[in-house]
Amino acid sequence: MSSSTPRRLPGESLYRTLLLLYPQEFRARYGEDMAEFYRDRVRLRAGSRSAVARLWLRLIPDVLGGAVAEHP
Repeated sequence: MSSSTPRRLPGESLYRTLLLLYPQEFRARYGEDMAEFYRDRVRLRAGSRSAVARLWLRLIPDVLGGAVAEHP
């Protein structure tokens, strides 16, 4: 990994995998913003496993519901 490539936070790869549920056009437009939102939320909860677990309990239904809504 080069020094200019940001290091992925725990769970970020899983979150990016979940984003594949969205249509490609949606991901192209909003995917990086959504990944940055995830990184910001994880950083705010750093050091608290329970806070990160609560984040995931909200993220999963949001991503699943949003992905379904974005498909025609």
